[in-house]
Amino acid sequence: MAKRRRRFTRRTARISSRRSYKRRSSRSVVNPLMKAVYGAGYGFGRKYVSNLITPFLSGVLGPAGNLADNIGMGAVAYFLAKSKNKMFKNIGTAGLYIEGALAGNDVGSLVIPSVSNSKATINTSSTGYSW
Repeated sequence: MAKRRRRFTRRTARISSRRSYKRRSSRSVVNPLMKAVYGAGYGFGRKYVSNLITPFLSGVLGPAGNLADNIGMGAVAYFLAKSKNKMFKNIGTAGLYIEGALAGNDVGSLVIPSVSNSKATINTSSTGYSW
């Protein structure tokens, strides 16, 4: 028996257009190497922009310490991520990840008491390493 064919109606046109849209959108994956390049691009301009916004941060957030600097740069990265340009959007997204990690480190150092930074040293005696 022959296979029945569907007539091309509005419903089948809508289904086929959705199917092709899903195929197109699933291909837009950013290469992990490009994510590293975007992160490097953010790090390239971070010091310059941070020096530009430090006077404004000290007026708004008080003395601009590490946490205030990370919050200000996070705001800059947020507005970059909202940009329409794809390159700026990817750089801003990488900046949000970086600033989130740095701000979390600063908050963690305020909440959790730090331990001594003693490192392993090499003992010159015949017993080997001392910890």
